[in-house]
Amino acid sequence: MVSDTDVFVLLMDMAARGHFREFTTLRLLSGRGAKYRAIDVQEQVSIIGTAKSKGLIGFHNFTGSDWGGKFVGVSKKTWVLAYLSLAPDDEIVQKC
Repeated sequence: MVSDTDVFVLLMDMAARGHFREFTTLRLLSGRGAKYRAIDVQEQVSIIGTAKSKGLIGFHNFTGSDWGGKFVGVSKKTWVLAYLSLAPDDEIVQKC
């Protein structure tokens, strides 16, 4: 996962809402040394879908920032996998 999920989630939200021009390339640089990588934010939005990408910002706040701890005894990873497995037309996704 990304080392700074707060920044990643904000960029995903902005890209999903069309705040960048069509031909803008937006990459989040993460890691160090051999683990250094560039994550294409717009590519991730198209993989996850616009509706789910817009919901990530509220979801991130709801489940707690970054990857530490648990919410009601459930890890962030479990919450994320459950959210991403929802259909794009699911009521929860549409209300985000």
